[in-house]
Amino acid sequence: LSLFESETTARESVLTQLSENSVTMAVIFTESVRGLNSGALVEYRGLRVEQVSSIGAFIDRSAGQNAVRLRALLKIDPQTLGLAADADQATTTAFLESLVEDGMRAKLATTSLFSAALKIELTDTNATDTARIASAPCARRKATPKHRQSCSPSSVGLAATAG
Repeated sequence: LSLFESETTARESVLTQLSENSVTMAVIFTESVRGLNSGALVEYRGLRVEQVSSIGAFIDRSAGQNAVRLRALLKIDPQTLGLAADADQATTTAFLESLVEDGMRAKLATTSLFSAALKIELTDTNATDTARIASAPCARRKATPKHRQSCSPSSVGLAATAG
């Protein structure tokens, strides 16, 4: 049992306990990510579950056109989601898939009223769109018609939505 000086300290301590079995996920955005930086917060229901490990871009050729998609990579520790410390990648991914099926989506949000800095919020929505989880390597490779289902902007990573 750990006791902390404040709720903020307790929430921030989650990141100091990263396990070796963290799962790397990609979130694909079609809108601008200006203000999102490596190290930015990732929150689920207000709880800090991770931070952005990198940001980049790739060409999505899945719709017969060359569209630039913006990708944020996240390392998610199973413990931050309430899973066992020794949960493997398959267990963590399956859990995240169930959350996405139930409407969880990733969206960009400002960190405060007075800042242009952004964070990623994993929020529960009433989304009716089809979305799935795909591993981060999918987002790094070229999307081809064969990979359209797993690499399209509406289905890669944590199913990003416009904020």
